[in-house]
Amino acid sequence: MILKELTNLGYTTQNNVWGYMTNKELAKHDILLNFNVDLGECDWDPTFGTSARKKIFDKKTETNKEDLITEIQRIFSNDPRFELISIDTEDLNKGWIFYCMVAYLGGTPEEWVFSVDRQGIASVGNYPLK
Repeated sequence: MILKELTNLGYTTQNNVWGYMTNKELAKHDILLNFNVDLGECDWDPTFGTSARKKIFDKKTETNKEDLITEIQRIFSNDPRFELISIDTEDLNKGWIFYCMVAYLGGTPEEWVFSVDRQGIASVGNYPLK
């Protein structure tokens, strides 16, 4: 499904500076925010956020990996601006890196990388989505 360009407007306080974001920049910020908020943490929407940041350091099992893939799929499926095309994984000694192909508003697919750093912050590896 191809959506017309949305004219959403949002705000950011990244680097302690207020700024306006529109369209693709805002959509990228929204996805990243979803991955950095614990599931159920937002009282206004208990389905907002993810448990992936905690699960990624759980015991490394195939079931846990599948749960993380399902969680990534859920986050992208809740945002109509993105289409998640595929997810590939790379095994690490402790955990995984998830390589996702995503398209913004039906555009050219781009790689998005999901991993979590030692402080529990969802890292985006390379996050082009330009």
